[in-house]
Amino acid sequence: MAIPTRRRGLGLDVYAKEQETEIAASEQKNENNFLPSLEIEGDFNLTENQSMNEFLKKKALELKLIQAKASLELGKLFIEVEETLGGKNQYAPGVYVKWLELNGYNKMTALRHKKRYRLFSLCMKEAGKNLIAILPMSIINRIASMEDEGIKELVTVIDGGITREELQNLLEEAPEVLELDDKDVETFSLETEIKTISSIFSKISFEKLAVSEKETFEKDIKKIEKILKKYVK
Repeated sequence: MAIPTRRRGLGLDVYAKEQETEIAASEQKNENNFLPSLEIEGDFNLTENQSMNEFLKKKALELKLIQAKASLELGKLFIEVEETLGGKNQYAPGVYVKWLELNGYNKMTALRHKKRYRLFSLCMKEAGKNLIAILPMSIINRIASMEDEGIKELVTVIDGGITREELQNLLEEAPEVLELDDKDVETFSLETEIKTISSIFSKISFEKLAVSEKETFEKDIKKIEKILKKYVK
């Protein structure tokens, strides 16, 4: 394969790296220029002047667009800061929270934006990105609470062009997942939870369980083990 003239004299490894950089830059540009396809709901006939009503509806749509884009950009930014502080640098967890507070945000607000951006970044098709950008936070939380494999399967369906109503119906049919609301997450204490779980385990007598209960218990324990392994670094 002939190397383009402007690349001649460069090693193939250098050329490959430059290609990767160009692709990454292109993807970044596309992401930053992303404009979700939005529709506005509600009765905007607020005045007797139809032109004014149309103006108000148009501005409401612009406001919704700004909010959708801002949430995605904030989520991306918060993830970058958190991962940089928690990567090889290994700064104390409190640094991230203090940084948020200095900028007028709390960790729960940041968490909501991060959840949306993570789901958005998993979508490969514009249809999927459009939907994730405008979904209410209740649905974002529901999806984010699923196991990784479940999220990947659902994202494939979302990329296929599913509507918000169809997605809601699909989630209602899905098995219940333990979800923590914002207050629960904010007051979460690992030490307290470990003590609580240990206390529950101490009250379980495996020998006294019926055969069917033992089988279910073993399956549940395996599920818990699998979930916890995700967080082993």
